[in-house]
Amino acid sequence: MALVPQVLKEFDSATAERIDRVINKERTLSRAAKERLAAEQKEAELEARGFFDPARRWKGRDVYPRPANWIYCRRTKNNWLEKTKVLADTYKLFKAQVLGKGHHADVYKGIDLATGQDLAIKVIYKTVTRRLGFVNEDPMQEVKNRRLLNEAWFIDYLKDGPGICKMIRVVETSTKFYFVMELAHSDLNSYSNGINMREEEIRHIMKPIFECLKYAHARDITHRDIKPENILLKTRNDWLRANTNGSGGSNSGSSAGDSNSKLGKSSDPSKTTKHSRNDKSSGSRSHKPKSLHRLDDSSSTQTSTFANESYCHDGLTDTNDERSSMDSSTFFNYYHRFDAFLADWGLAVEHDCNSGRKPVGTPLYAAPEVVRKMKRIRRREWINYRACDIWSLGVTMFVVASGIYPYHTHDALEAQAPPNWAALEASGMSREYIAFTQRLMNLTAELRPSATEACTDAWLQM
Repeated sequence: MALVPQVLKEFDSATAERIDRVINKERTLSRAAKERLAAEQKEAELEARGFFDPARRWKGRDVYPRPANWIYCRRTKNNWLEKTKVLADTYKLFKAQVLGKGHHADVYKGIDLATGQDLAIKVIYKTVTRRLGFVNEDPMQEVKNRRLLNEAWFIDYLKDGPGICKMIRVVETSTKFYFVMELAHSDLNSYSNGINMREEEIRHIMKPIFECLKYAHARDITHRDIKPENILLKTRNDWLRANTNGSGGSNSGSSAGDSNSKLGKSSDPSKTTKHSRNDKSSGSRSHKPKSLHRLDDSSSTQTSTFANESYCHDGLTDTNDERSSMDSSTFFNYYHRFDAFLADWGLAVEHDCNSGRKPVGTPLYAAPEVVRKMKRIRRREWINYRACDIWSLGVTMFVVASGIYPYHTHDALEAQAPPNWAALEASGMSREYIAFTQRLMNLTAELRPSATEACTDAWLQM
């Protein structure tokens, strides 16, 4: 026995370790075993640190506590997914009315059976291995499924802030998550497509979005996927009552007979100078932009929320004939007839040293530093996603005003070329609007204003 250490000294370190493993009958773990062991260690570590306490927060984590309104419905033999007691007794889901579809989730229209309130129910599917029925499930499946709840945790954490679409309940089953949320009647992308939006209207929509971003950044939360599709519009109840009772008259908005009209389409083309973004001849986009390829599974789903216009409410239908006959007081009520919310927090993350390592978002709304890292031009560049959120808001204001994107290709963005400011100036917006957009879209991230500074801009305070 005493000769073994002497023999090991005659070999190099790698050979000595290999001989030592043979002597001690130790074998290297397989990749699946290592991932399973890492998942078990991570769960044990989170449990030891009070993982299930929503009042505690830690930096650098990719799995968050379950929201306060989370409940679990165990699947039994006679208790199937859509017929769970919590869903069947409280809510009704209309599978024929699809509001949006994504890679991991589908959004359906629903209703609260007790109050009759219209709802949006987001159905998120768990890992693909379980859905397809593979025998060998992913060893990281449980951790990946917990990451799908991150969006619910962020919304629950920011629920007291402005511009947050409230999440009423989160229901988990063995194969799905159900996010029961407030129903918005449209999104900014659908509403602004093909109409002339005035500055007063854009200001009323963007102001709560800036306030929401200020509230989130103050709590070290970054959104990382701001775009018009994720800005939801909900018609105010007082406007709906006025429209229903006919108190607003013919100048108050669209009537009930216009319920089948397309959202945001002008009845008089001669009065509409803005091109539709679906018009290929206008040099604008011809289809909805796709999100970047996700390099990790920590993100939630991307959904085209409320893209089916047939389920949008009449209160958002807009025509230039109606607006041309309104007086100033009616104009004010008309432009303030809905509330704006910042939705889809599936890519949100806590702002720390680890949050800027991977590029995520939608390419056409992504900041230059995100595109450079996506193209692997600067792999080691750390991304400040607070500044990226500001850039995305600037691109949103550019697109809503001009109807086209500031960049047609990523090559110009990578080369640090200036955006197409001539298109924004031709839209007829004021100098304050253009100057504010230029501040938000500064090519240097350090020179962009923070969310707090942006909220104090002269254009937003008009």
